[in-house]
Amino acid sequence: MRKQFKYPALWVLCGLTLLWSGRGQAQTNRILVKLRPHISLEQSQQLLALSNARVIHSIPQIGVQVWQLPPQANAAAVTNALSHRPEVLFTEPDTIAVPDTVLPNDPLYSSQWHLPRINAPLAWNQTIGASNIIIAILDTGVDGTHPDLFSKIVPGWNCFTLTCISYHQHRWDCFW
Repeated sequence: MRKQFKYPALWVLCGLTLLWSGRGQAQTNRILVKLRPHISLEQSQQLLALSNARVIHSIPQIGVQVWQLPPQANAAAVTNALSHRPEVLFTEPDTIAVPDTVLPNDPLYSSQWHLPRINAPLAWNQTIGASNIIIAILDTGVDGTHPDLFSKIVPGWNCFTLTCISYHQHRWDCFW
């Protein structure tokens, strides 16, 4: 019988906390390894076997391999052990750097007083969205020719007249 947790969300949160290093980096259980140029494929395979790892990606431009470690492995300990091997030029844990605050690269951001007021930077720390997600904006009008919006606006629905509105054909429109 499978054990049921009383508060599963709390266990997930605790698990995520354990994965977090606390220095703005998330741990991945992967390591980056660069072997010395003269190392044979057989020697490389031996190192992988000793580390109980597998190559999941190579970065040929700089001669680095990304090794996936088993879930129970300690990436720092494996990295430390490999760094003492003569076959290894360097190795380090592969971490994901997480910025403290996400701010847009919009040169007019400082003049958009409403974004800090609604704590948009705090939300951007959670996600910056995705281009395949459609959101609804209820407004009395929009400039459908604006360069930031033109290619992103989809036809809307006028709730008053029960008709479809295409902002690509109209510069603006009012719903009421």
